[in-house]
Amino acid sequence: MRHKDGTGNALPLQVEIIDDGPGLPPEIAGDVFEPFVSGRENGTGLGLALVSKIIPDHGGWIAVDSAPGRTVFRVSLPVVPKDKETL
Repeated sequence: MRHKDGTGNALPLQVEIIDDGPGLPPEIAGDVFEPFVSGRENGTGLGLALVSKIIPDHGGWIAVDSAPGRTVFRVSLPVVPKDKETL
């Protein structure tokens, strides 16, 4: 909770991205955040690798759960209190 004086704890912002497609191929599921790993024929495998580097730089985390018919990416980021001057 943010107080008027700008103090307080950072609250997490949590987002889930749910896909009801075929799921991640089992042979890449454990490496999906590694560079050049892609389940697409013409994919570069850089998107999730980049995301997995940027989110921790901002104090957050990303995780994935995948099964046939459902893949869920979970992202959590801190919501940082604003400076006193911007309140």
